[in-house]
Amino acid sequence: MEANRSLIFLGIMMGLFSIAAAAKGKALNPKRNKYYVCGVAIGVLILLTEFLESFFYENNVGFGYVLTQAVVDSLSPFVAYFCYKMMVGKNRLVDHLMILPAVSVAIISCASIKTEWFFVLNQETQKVENGRFFWYTFCVAAFYFLMAILAYLKNYRDYGVSEKLFSIAIFVFAVFGIVPQQLAIERVYCMWPTMEVGFLLYYVLYLMLASKYDVLTDCLNRKSFADEQERLMTEDQYILVFMDVNGLKDINDTLGHEAGDRAIIDAGTVTKKAFRKLGKVYRTGGDEFCIICRNAHKERVSIALEHFEENLKVVSAKRPDGELNISYGVAEHDSFSTYKFNEVYAKADELMYDMKKRFYDEHPEKERRNRRVFKKEEK
Repeated sequence: MEANRSLIFLGIMMGLFSIAAAAKGKALNPKRNKYYVCGVAIGVLILLTEFLESFFYENNVGFGYVLTQAVVDSLSPFVAYFCYKMMVGKNRLVDHLMILPAVSVAIISCASIKTEWFFVLNQETQKVENGRFFWYTFCVAAFYFLMAILAYLKNYRDYGVSEKLFSIAIFVFAVFGIVPQQLAIERVYCMWPTMEVGFLLYYVLYLMLASKYDVLTDCLNRKSFADEQERLMTEDQYILVFMDVNGLKDINDTLGHEAGDRAIIDAGTVTKKAFRKLGKVYRTGGDEFCIICRNAHKERVSIALEHFEENLKVVSAKRPDGELNISYGVAEHDSFSTYKFNEVYAKADELMYDMKKRFYDEHPEKERRNRRVFKKEEK
């Protein structure tokens, strides 16, 4: 039992350390960071409850053991739910409704004190045994973790070898922590300490990814773009799509920088959705994005841009801050080109600003506060 309490204490310390690290918000974007802290904090509460549970178990305090069991069973699915929310990082209605299975577990767990659906108090031994519907809690938790893994795999293909191996190691570590507690005859408290260590390792993973990804949009960042640029110097065929949000400074000045951040996030989301299967999306500046499409035909890029414009209209209609407008330019490099990467990039940039100028000509009521547009017009 002392070993169990040492594991619980270790898990609590790891959880508190993870919360302290996340409070700085350096590795995860604000939404993901919030869900991460919620998941870790609930895990710490579970560990504190398990500490009491171990005391009641050791001293045959049956009723106290039942109460702590109800608390642990009630809170457990919420950890898995926040893992899912952390991976998705969105505030859609369907994602909010995903909390309902966890709520149902919490209600049934509390009711089980009387109904014995999830757990039963053995009056002779004063120990708690599994009830006839105990499997439901595992099904709900497994469902959340499966959805979290599926959401994680959407970005997995962009990770480097070291990040892929590290993430696989985290999942394997979590499994090895869960299995002993579920199969042990005597009470073993190793699952939640392992989960808290897993949370900490996950944060370390995102610190590793922070050097490659933009925290706000989850797109690849400027450093990654520079690394990719070096590799493109030796490649024959690729297409660059350069994008820029129209009127971002006006949004910041009139609606505030939070609205500006929402515009950048929406721009990144729409771009990634349109080009997910065709190329990699990089945030190269404040409101600038570049997509590198390797071995892609112009027709496929044109189709992706059509999807981009359709999705942009849908997102714009739902935005509380008004319509979102994005200009873009496309330039191709093939085996017959004599252009260097910088020239291809400059061509896409030039075409994008031609489109931006047309936008401002059609919308004279919008202030032209973009410094680069002014410079272009002065020439």
